[in-house]
Amino acid sequence: VKIATQNENGPCPLLALANVLALTGRVQLGRAAQRTASGGELAAAVANLLLDQPGGSSSGDAQAVLTLLPRLHTGLDVDLRFSHVRGFAPTPGARLFAAFGVPLVHGWVVDPQADPAVARALAGCGDSYEGAVEYVLAADELSSSVIGGGGSAAAGGELDAAQQQRVCDAAAVHEWLQATATQLTDRGLQMLQAELAPGSLSVLFRNNHFSTLLRHADGRLFVLCTDDVVAAEPRLVWESLADVRQARSHFVDSRFRPLDAHAAGDYARQGNAAANTASHEQAQADQIDSDFALALRLHEEEEEERRRRHRQQTGGLQVRQHDRPPPGMDVRPGDPLFNVPEVTRDGESRLARAMHRSRSDDSFGRQMQAAFLPNEAARPARPPRQQQQRQRPPPPPPPAQDRCIIT
Repeated sequence: VKIATQNENGPCPLLALANVLALTGRVQLGRAAQRTASGGELAAAVANLLLDQPGGSSSGDAQAVLTLLPRLHTGLDVDLRFSHVRGFAPTPGARLFAAFGVPLVHGWVVDPQADPAVARALAGCGDSYEGAVEYVLAADELSSSVIGGGGSAAAGGELDAAQQQRVCDAAAVHEWLQATATQLTDRGLQMLQAELAPGSLSVLFRNNHFSTLLRHADGRLFVLCTDDVVAAEPRLVWESLADVRQARSHFVDSRFRPLDAHAAGDYARQGNAAANTASHEQAQADQIDSDFALALRLHEEEEEERRRRHRQQTGGLQVRQHDRPPPGMDVRPGDPLFNVPEVTRDGESRLARAMHRSRSDDSFGRQMQAAFLPNEAARPARPPRQQQQRQRPPPPPPPAQDRCIIT
């Protein structure tokens, strides 16, 4: 049977419902060769099952479920009751599973014999999680107002007997919620094993997460492994739910044969390594894109600043005298280009920049001679520098056209 695994947070209620329907043969998840599916495809497969039922599209519950299904990829809000494993407030989330005939259960149950004060206090605040939280907050505000001297208690700012009892009950409820933060109790485990039929499947709500739960024929409880890191290993199928903190839990295959603990850990580590590698590669790609965008923006700002400075110039010729050779230019005193004025229109050393770029290029040197020293272009090549002892001829008169002259 093909099941759905989860590669990101959010759609766990949809996956739990779809997997129960798939394991019971009511829904087939994807085609035979299909390896991935979107949340919309899973929701469509579940919705088609509801519409195929007699009168499925006409009932009010069905309409509410069809409206809720497309939003399951972001999670589902339910409010459990602490007195029973099947206890949930009648919210649209709880009615979703009932519309498909799938039991919704939890294991966060209070034991009236072990914690009678907590059970009594929870019964007085609606026996629900939201009611318990509001009860604790209200008692905290009541005690804080008395300590601060602004309470509405009896004269003198002291609590009366009823208010003192309420604060004590709220403190007991708060301690019990902290002690059972795993949202599973021994009483809840016993009730799950007793209430669920052998071989039955249900959806377990725990720690704001929905899982597919199996009650084995021998009474053991197993949770379907739907994390994407174990999807590549077909033998890792179920995880036992043996105790509150899962200290004795272990992985089993589809025939409920225990897997070696080291092998199961290797599968999980391999899956986590693959997920971390993909995440690291994506982060590197995002960083490269960000760096490129920053470099492009800085380059555009520099170009805009250069164009602004150019527009502010008067347009006249600028003469600059080099007291020393330009950076990177290998010349010595007495060389033809040392201590020579340079004339440009934009104030940039075009000749020095060009000579720095191609100092040893003879063809480039001849081009520069033809462009800047027209009278020298027709002459034969100069001898080596050691033999150059002649003086430069007088410069020709400046031409009328717009060009740069070195004198």
